[in-house]
Amino acid sequence: MEGATMRFADEDLWLMWLAWQWKFRAYSTIRSMIFAIKHHYSMLFGFDPFKSNGQGHRVEYLRFQRGLRQVKRSSMSKARPPKMSLTKFLLLEIEPYFDFARYEDCLYWAILVIGVSCLLRWSEICKTTGEAKILMKHSLKKLRNSSYQLELKDTKTKLFGDEMLVSFSADGTKVCPVAAWRRLKAFPGFRSRQFLFASKKGKPVRAKDVQEFLKGKLIAAGHDSAEWASGISMRKGGALTMALCGVPDRVIRAYGRWKSYAYRIYIDLTMREKQQWAGVIKGCLKNQNRMVRTQSQVSMAALMDD
Repeated sequence: MEGATMRFADEDLWLMWLAWQWKFRAYSTIRSMIFAIKHHYSMLFGFDPFKSNGQGHRVEYLRFQRGLRQVKRSSMSKARPPKMSLTKFLLLEIEPYFDFARYEDCLYWAILVIGVSCLLRWSEICKTTGEAKILMKHSLKKLRNSSYQLELKDTKTKLFGDEMLVSFSADGTKVCPVAAWRRLKAFPGFRSRQFLFASKKGKPVRAKDVQEFLKGKLIAAGHDSAEWASGISMRKGGALTMALCGVPDRVIRAYGRWKSYAYRIYIDLTMREKQQWAGVIKGCLKNQNRMVRTQSQVSMAALMDD
């Protein structure tokens, strides 16, 4: 087989494999098998079978990726409530409840602010399960104009992609990621460690610990625990923050490293935000009514003058 036929042959085989596995196994099992296959091929043959075809040419199996996403959607027995969006507006609300004289508060604040600013997943910045799948210390590079760059060592997108770079810059606000990092770095006793974010003992920070700490601050700020019944998302909150600030969709898509338009599911509003925007719309409508009445009065006066 040559040409276009050869280019799609490998993907067709993987699609057949996926269809067969889906008959007997759950999505989580299939995903684990894909990681195992990638590792096995890399160790024995030195290439990734999901990024290279039989001829060794780099490929992108979009049909297989779409098929895997469909398997994931089909495996969900029922729709879960959306996760709570940790926006920068929400961080501003809970910022007064942080005690920056404590190392833990500085540490968790830096994780949250940088995570929301860079639209990161918990597994990309903290330890979740298994190995320490977090950002390494040497991955942080200082750029010009008070900016920093991070290399993501583990990311969900890496299943079919490469390691990615994200950056954040100073913005002069209370939720500035650069200020949060510099405060943590300047904390007494802070020293260079293997991990970018680590406890005083040098151990990687667990996402579970950060989330429990965050929930305590949210409760102190008057929020109900029912708001995060399905979890809390920094990535979703970062996308929503950009949308509320009027950032174009194409910029959100590029900044969040999305290859598709899946980011649109993150652009939602909380009940408080819906109530706030309802108030804004109400105010605009009142102003419009006043303008209409004023224009009518002016038109009537002009007719009387004629």
